[in-house]
Amino acid sequence: MSTVFREPCYFDRFWPLRWSFCARLTRTRLPQLVGLLPLLGYIVLFGDVFQDAILKFTVLGEGMWLTPLQRVYLLYGGSVLVALGLLIYWIFCPTQIREFGDRNSYVRSIVEGLKPEEFRSILENFGSVFPKNEIGDNISGDRIMFGIIGEHDVRKSMSYFHNGRAISQTVANKRRREEAVAAIVANFELLDRQRAGRCFFSFSLLVTGGLIFLIPSIEVFLRVISRMINLQL
Repeated sequence: MSTVFREPCYFDRFWPLRWSFCARLTRTRLPQLVGLLPLLGYIVLFGDVFQDAILKFTVLGEGMWLTPLQRVYLLYGGSVLVALGLLIYWIFCPTQIREFGDRNSYVRSIVEGLKPEEFRSILENFGSVFPKNEIGDNISGDRIMFGIIGEHDVRKSMSYFHNGRAISQTVANKRRREEAVAAIVANFELLDRQRAGRCFFSFSLLVTGGLIFLIPSIEVFLRVISRMINLQL
């Protein structure tokens, strides 16, 4: 309950880590690193052969910190970590977060009538927080949910789909769906914070893997800059 009701805080934007953070990473080119695993794996397995082949094409001289094969090890290790992070993400991340990625897209899809089944999901998720006899505009509530939504607004908006008949009316009426936005937003925030430990692990693997993968590129880039400076001198 303490994770649901909390006062606004600046650090809520960043902590705890949420599945939508991972979703943003999966919509970049980061997942494409996994496709390099077979090739990099063969290079690691036959390291001596590829080491000799790579050295023949070394035009920058000795690396600043890494040998060619060490660069391959870093590329392979980074790709493996990204693959593990993606695996955890696809197994444990709520379906709605994977599908929409962010709160605005989720809310928009429901308001536009594309996901009517989500109203039943919201009732199930908040059934223990707001019993049916505590839903409606006449029920007071001054607490803040997830640091962004008023408790009273959520109680009021849930009255638009508190039973099967209300759900049918709301699904058929866009205005009612728009007035139910507070509960829709609260549901996304609740889903986004589920399984926080696994989310942290997935996000850490994705970021760490991506950074490790970039190390060889940074080293080569710095080597190029150094060479250009030396040529100017």
